[in-house]
Amino acid sequence: MRDFLDTGDLPPDSLGHVFVDTLETKAVFRGLDDLFASPRTPTNGRGIAVLGPPRCGKTLLVQEYLRRCMEGDAEDREGEDVVRRPLKYLYVRLQPGTRLATIASQTLHGLGHPAPFAGKHHAQTHAVVDMIGEGAYDVVVYDEVHHLTSSDTRRVRDNGSHWLTLIMDGTRCPMVLIGYDRFSSILRENGFLGGRLVPADPLKPYSSGDPQSFDTFRFVLQSFEEALGMPVPSGLSEPDKAARLLVACGGRLGLLENLLTNARQEARRLRHSALTTEVLAATVDRMRNSWGDLSFNPFQVPDLKAAIRQYGEGFRLPEDG
Repeated sequence: MRDFLDTGDLPPDSLGHVFVDTLETKAVFRGLDDLFASPRTPTNGRGIAVLGPPRCGKTLLVQEYLRRCMEGDAEDREGEDVVRRPLKYLYVRLQPGTRLATIASQTLHGLGHPAPFAGKHHAQTHAVVDMIGEGAYDVVVYDEVHHLTSSDTRRVRDNGSHWLTLIMDGTRCPMVLIGYDRFSSILRENGFLGGRLVPADPLKPYSSGDPQSFDTFRFVLQSFEEALGMPVPSGLSEPDKAARLLVACGGRLGLLENLLTNARQEARRLRHSALTTEVLAATVDRMRNSWGDLSFNPFQVPDLKAAIRQYGEGFRLPEDG
């Protein structure tokens, strides 16, 4: 199984290596620091939920935090007395349609159990608790936890969240839950789980309507510009181009990375020294249908604000509904 932090197959100039410290990422890092600084009690485990819409960088953020722990890097907490150390982690990515009967087997698979799908559910649960304890894990990371919300009945959802709480309490191992916003409904309904979590604000797509959010997006674009390694600057963080990029990707860093990576390939194919408006327009046209609803191509209209007033930004991923 591929390691959660393994990026060895990414080319050196991959934009997947880019991570930018912002007020939002620092806030989540602070919550993670608080989680690991909290003393463990005999009965109650602790966790944190990193939630937000699709492709907003939730998983990347947790990966970056664990990398910084490996390196003892706490520069984002400059001036504060914070020590980070390498953490032994278990990463489990829940599959679509996950139910109570399959959470345990997916976890056992992640733990390397020789027969993760054998046995009854209660025996699997005991095995999970035992293996996490015996493995001396410092943290358990469950990704895609929103798949629990697609269950058919509230009872099944409750059983799944109670199971996570049982593992958290049984192992007293800190737990990180990564998923879409809709998982917050489970936390509200189930105080057993929600009451054990360190507070953390959900991540949000960047917005041109919020000056601070837009300024942060432009700051992120500067880092992507540097990582592109093009012979001539593309001016990605200039206000007009930044606003068009924000509309094109819906303010989501995962889609921005994808867009800029493909635009760079197109620019190289055409022997352009920068990402021109024409290159960006052509790239958005090729990619927009596979991303979600985008009512117009922001690089093909002369007046962006007028186009937004006429058509609306119209950006929605299918998973957002």
